[in-house]
Amino acid sequence: MRLFGTDGIRGIPGKSPLTEKEVCRIAQAFISHIGKEKTILCTDTRSSGKAISEAVQEGLVSSGIEVYNMGILSTPAASYLSKKLDSAAIVVSASHNPAQENGLKFFAPDGKKLSEHDEEMIEEIFHSKKELGSKIRGKVRYLKSAVSHYLEFTRCDLKGLKIALDCANGAAYDIGPEIFLMSGAETIVTNNKPDGKNINMKCGSEHSEGLREIVLKQKADIGIALDGDGDRVVLIDETGGTLDGDKIIGIAAISLARKGLLKKNKIVVTHYSNYGLDKSLAKYGIGVVRTDVGDRTVAHEMDLLGVNLGGEMSGHVILNEILPTGDGIITAIQIMQIMLEDGKKLSDLACQIEKLPQKTINVPVREKRPIDKLGIAKSIEVAAKLLEGKGRVYVRYSGTQNVLRIMVEGESEKQINRIALEIAKEAEKELK
Repeated sequence: MRLFGTDGIRGIPGKSPLTEKEVCRIAQAFISHIGKEKTILCTDTRSSGKAISEAVQEGLVSSGIEVYNMGILSTPAASYLSKKLDSAAIVVSASHNPAQENGLKFFAPDGKKLSEHDEEMIEEIFHSKKELGSKIRGKVRYLKSAVSHYLEFTRCDLKGLKIALDCANGAAYDIGPEIFLMSGAETIVTNNKPDGKNINMKCGSEHSEGLREIVLKQKADIGIALDGDGDRVVLIDETGGTLDGDKIIGIAAISLARKGLLKKNKIVVTHYSNYGLDKSLAKYGIGVVRTDVGDRTVAHEMDLLGVNLGGEMSGHVILNEILPTGDGIITAIQIMQIMLEDGKKLSDLACQIEKLPQKTINVPVREKRPIDKLGIAKSIEVAAKLLEGKGRVYVRYSGTQNVLRIMVEGESEKQINRIALEIAKEAEKELK
């Protein structure tokens, strides 16, 4: 049984691999491999988080580990604190997924997500018959006060801006408003009352329609939509326009390049990023490198190339000279500082990045059979040849859900919609 997906472990609480016994052993396997004596533990606002955290904590304590229990805390804050406190970290969260799902994210003491090799080693230990744990039990320290380090880290001056903030009823529901209120910006906060079931529910980065209405009604300069664990962000400009990760990365890249601060004059994105980003940034002499899906994959490629900006269209933006993982709050702060420095509205900055028409369809599947063994492989090949030089087709399974993602991009919206729908219909017949 494969435990890890694109971003940690995901599943339904109480079912494999998120049973109490399995979660406890996963934590033990993590410690057995990582070999650290201290581990941060935190969760997002899902009602299932408490029970899973308790199982993780038991696995850590039974391994003789000192646990720094932070309670509810965002993923990027955990990443920052793991490096600050020289500690590993486990975050109980399913990120942008619905409330009925949950998962586990893991960080090394340098604040980075585990490598694929680390995950393979943890799985090997988990599945082995090796007895895990220690004869000496560890201790638990409740260190919510340590969040002050992260608050200081994000301190900024945003006076003069009016912000609308959507916390997605998630892990940043309290620190998000505090950070922006401390910045001096006038801040309107919504979806900051989690009840364990409303995380990501018609709100946050996956559902920014409500935030758009607030921005327009309140005449805000910017809308900031976080996701459930705070590592993604989608922005709304003052006209109601939506800025996804591509536009956000593009704005940041142009600003850094103008200051001579964009290393290698390149950025790293995934195959999902719009080709319009490449064309827009080429005007500024900025190159675009593509890699597989996943912010961890992007971060790894950034390290290999020695560049300092990358991310995903979904809103994961990595500014690795600030933090080695995506942070929705820090990303928003960087964009607002560009607005203030340039004296421009967000819509003006967004106009620098033009996008080609793109159609994405998600098809629920029973099982993830190899795509090259399916009938749709021929349709994908034909479509790719049809769009060659003016568009592309990208089809893959989600790493966190039982979903086939179909993305078609090109100059004609009518053409790409037709191609995407045809592939989706064939996929439904084969995989539903």
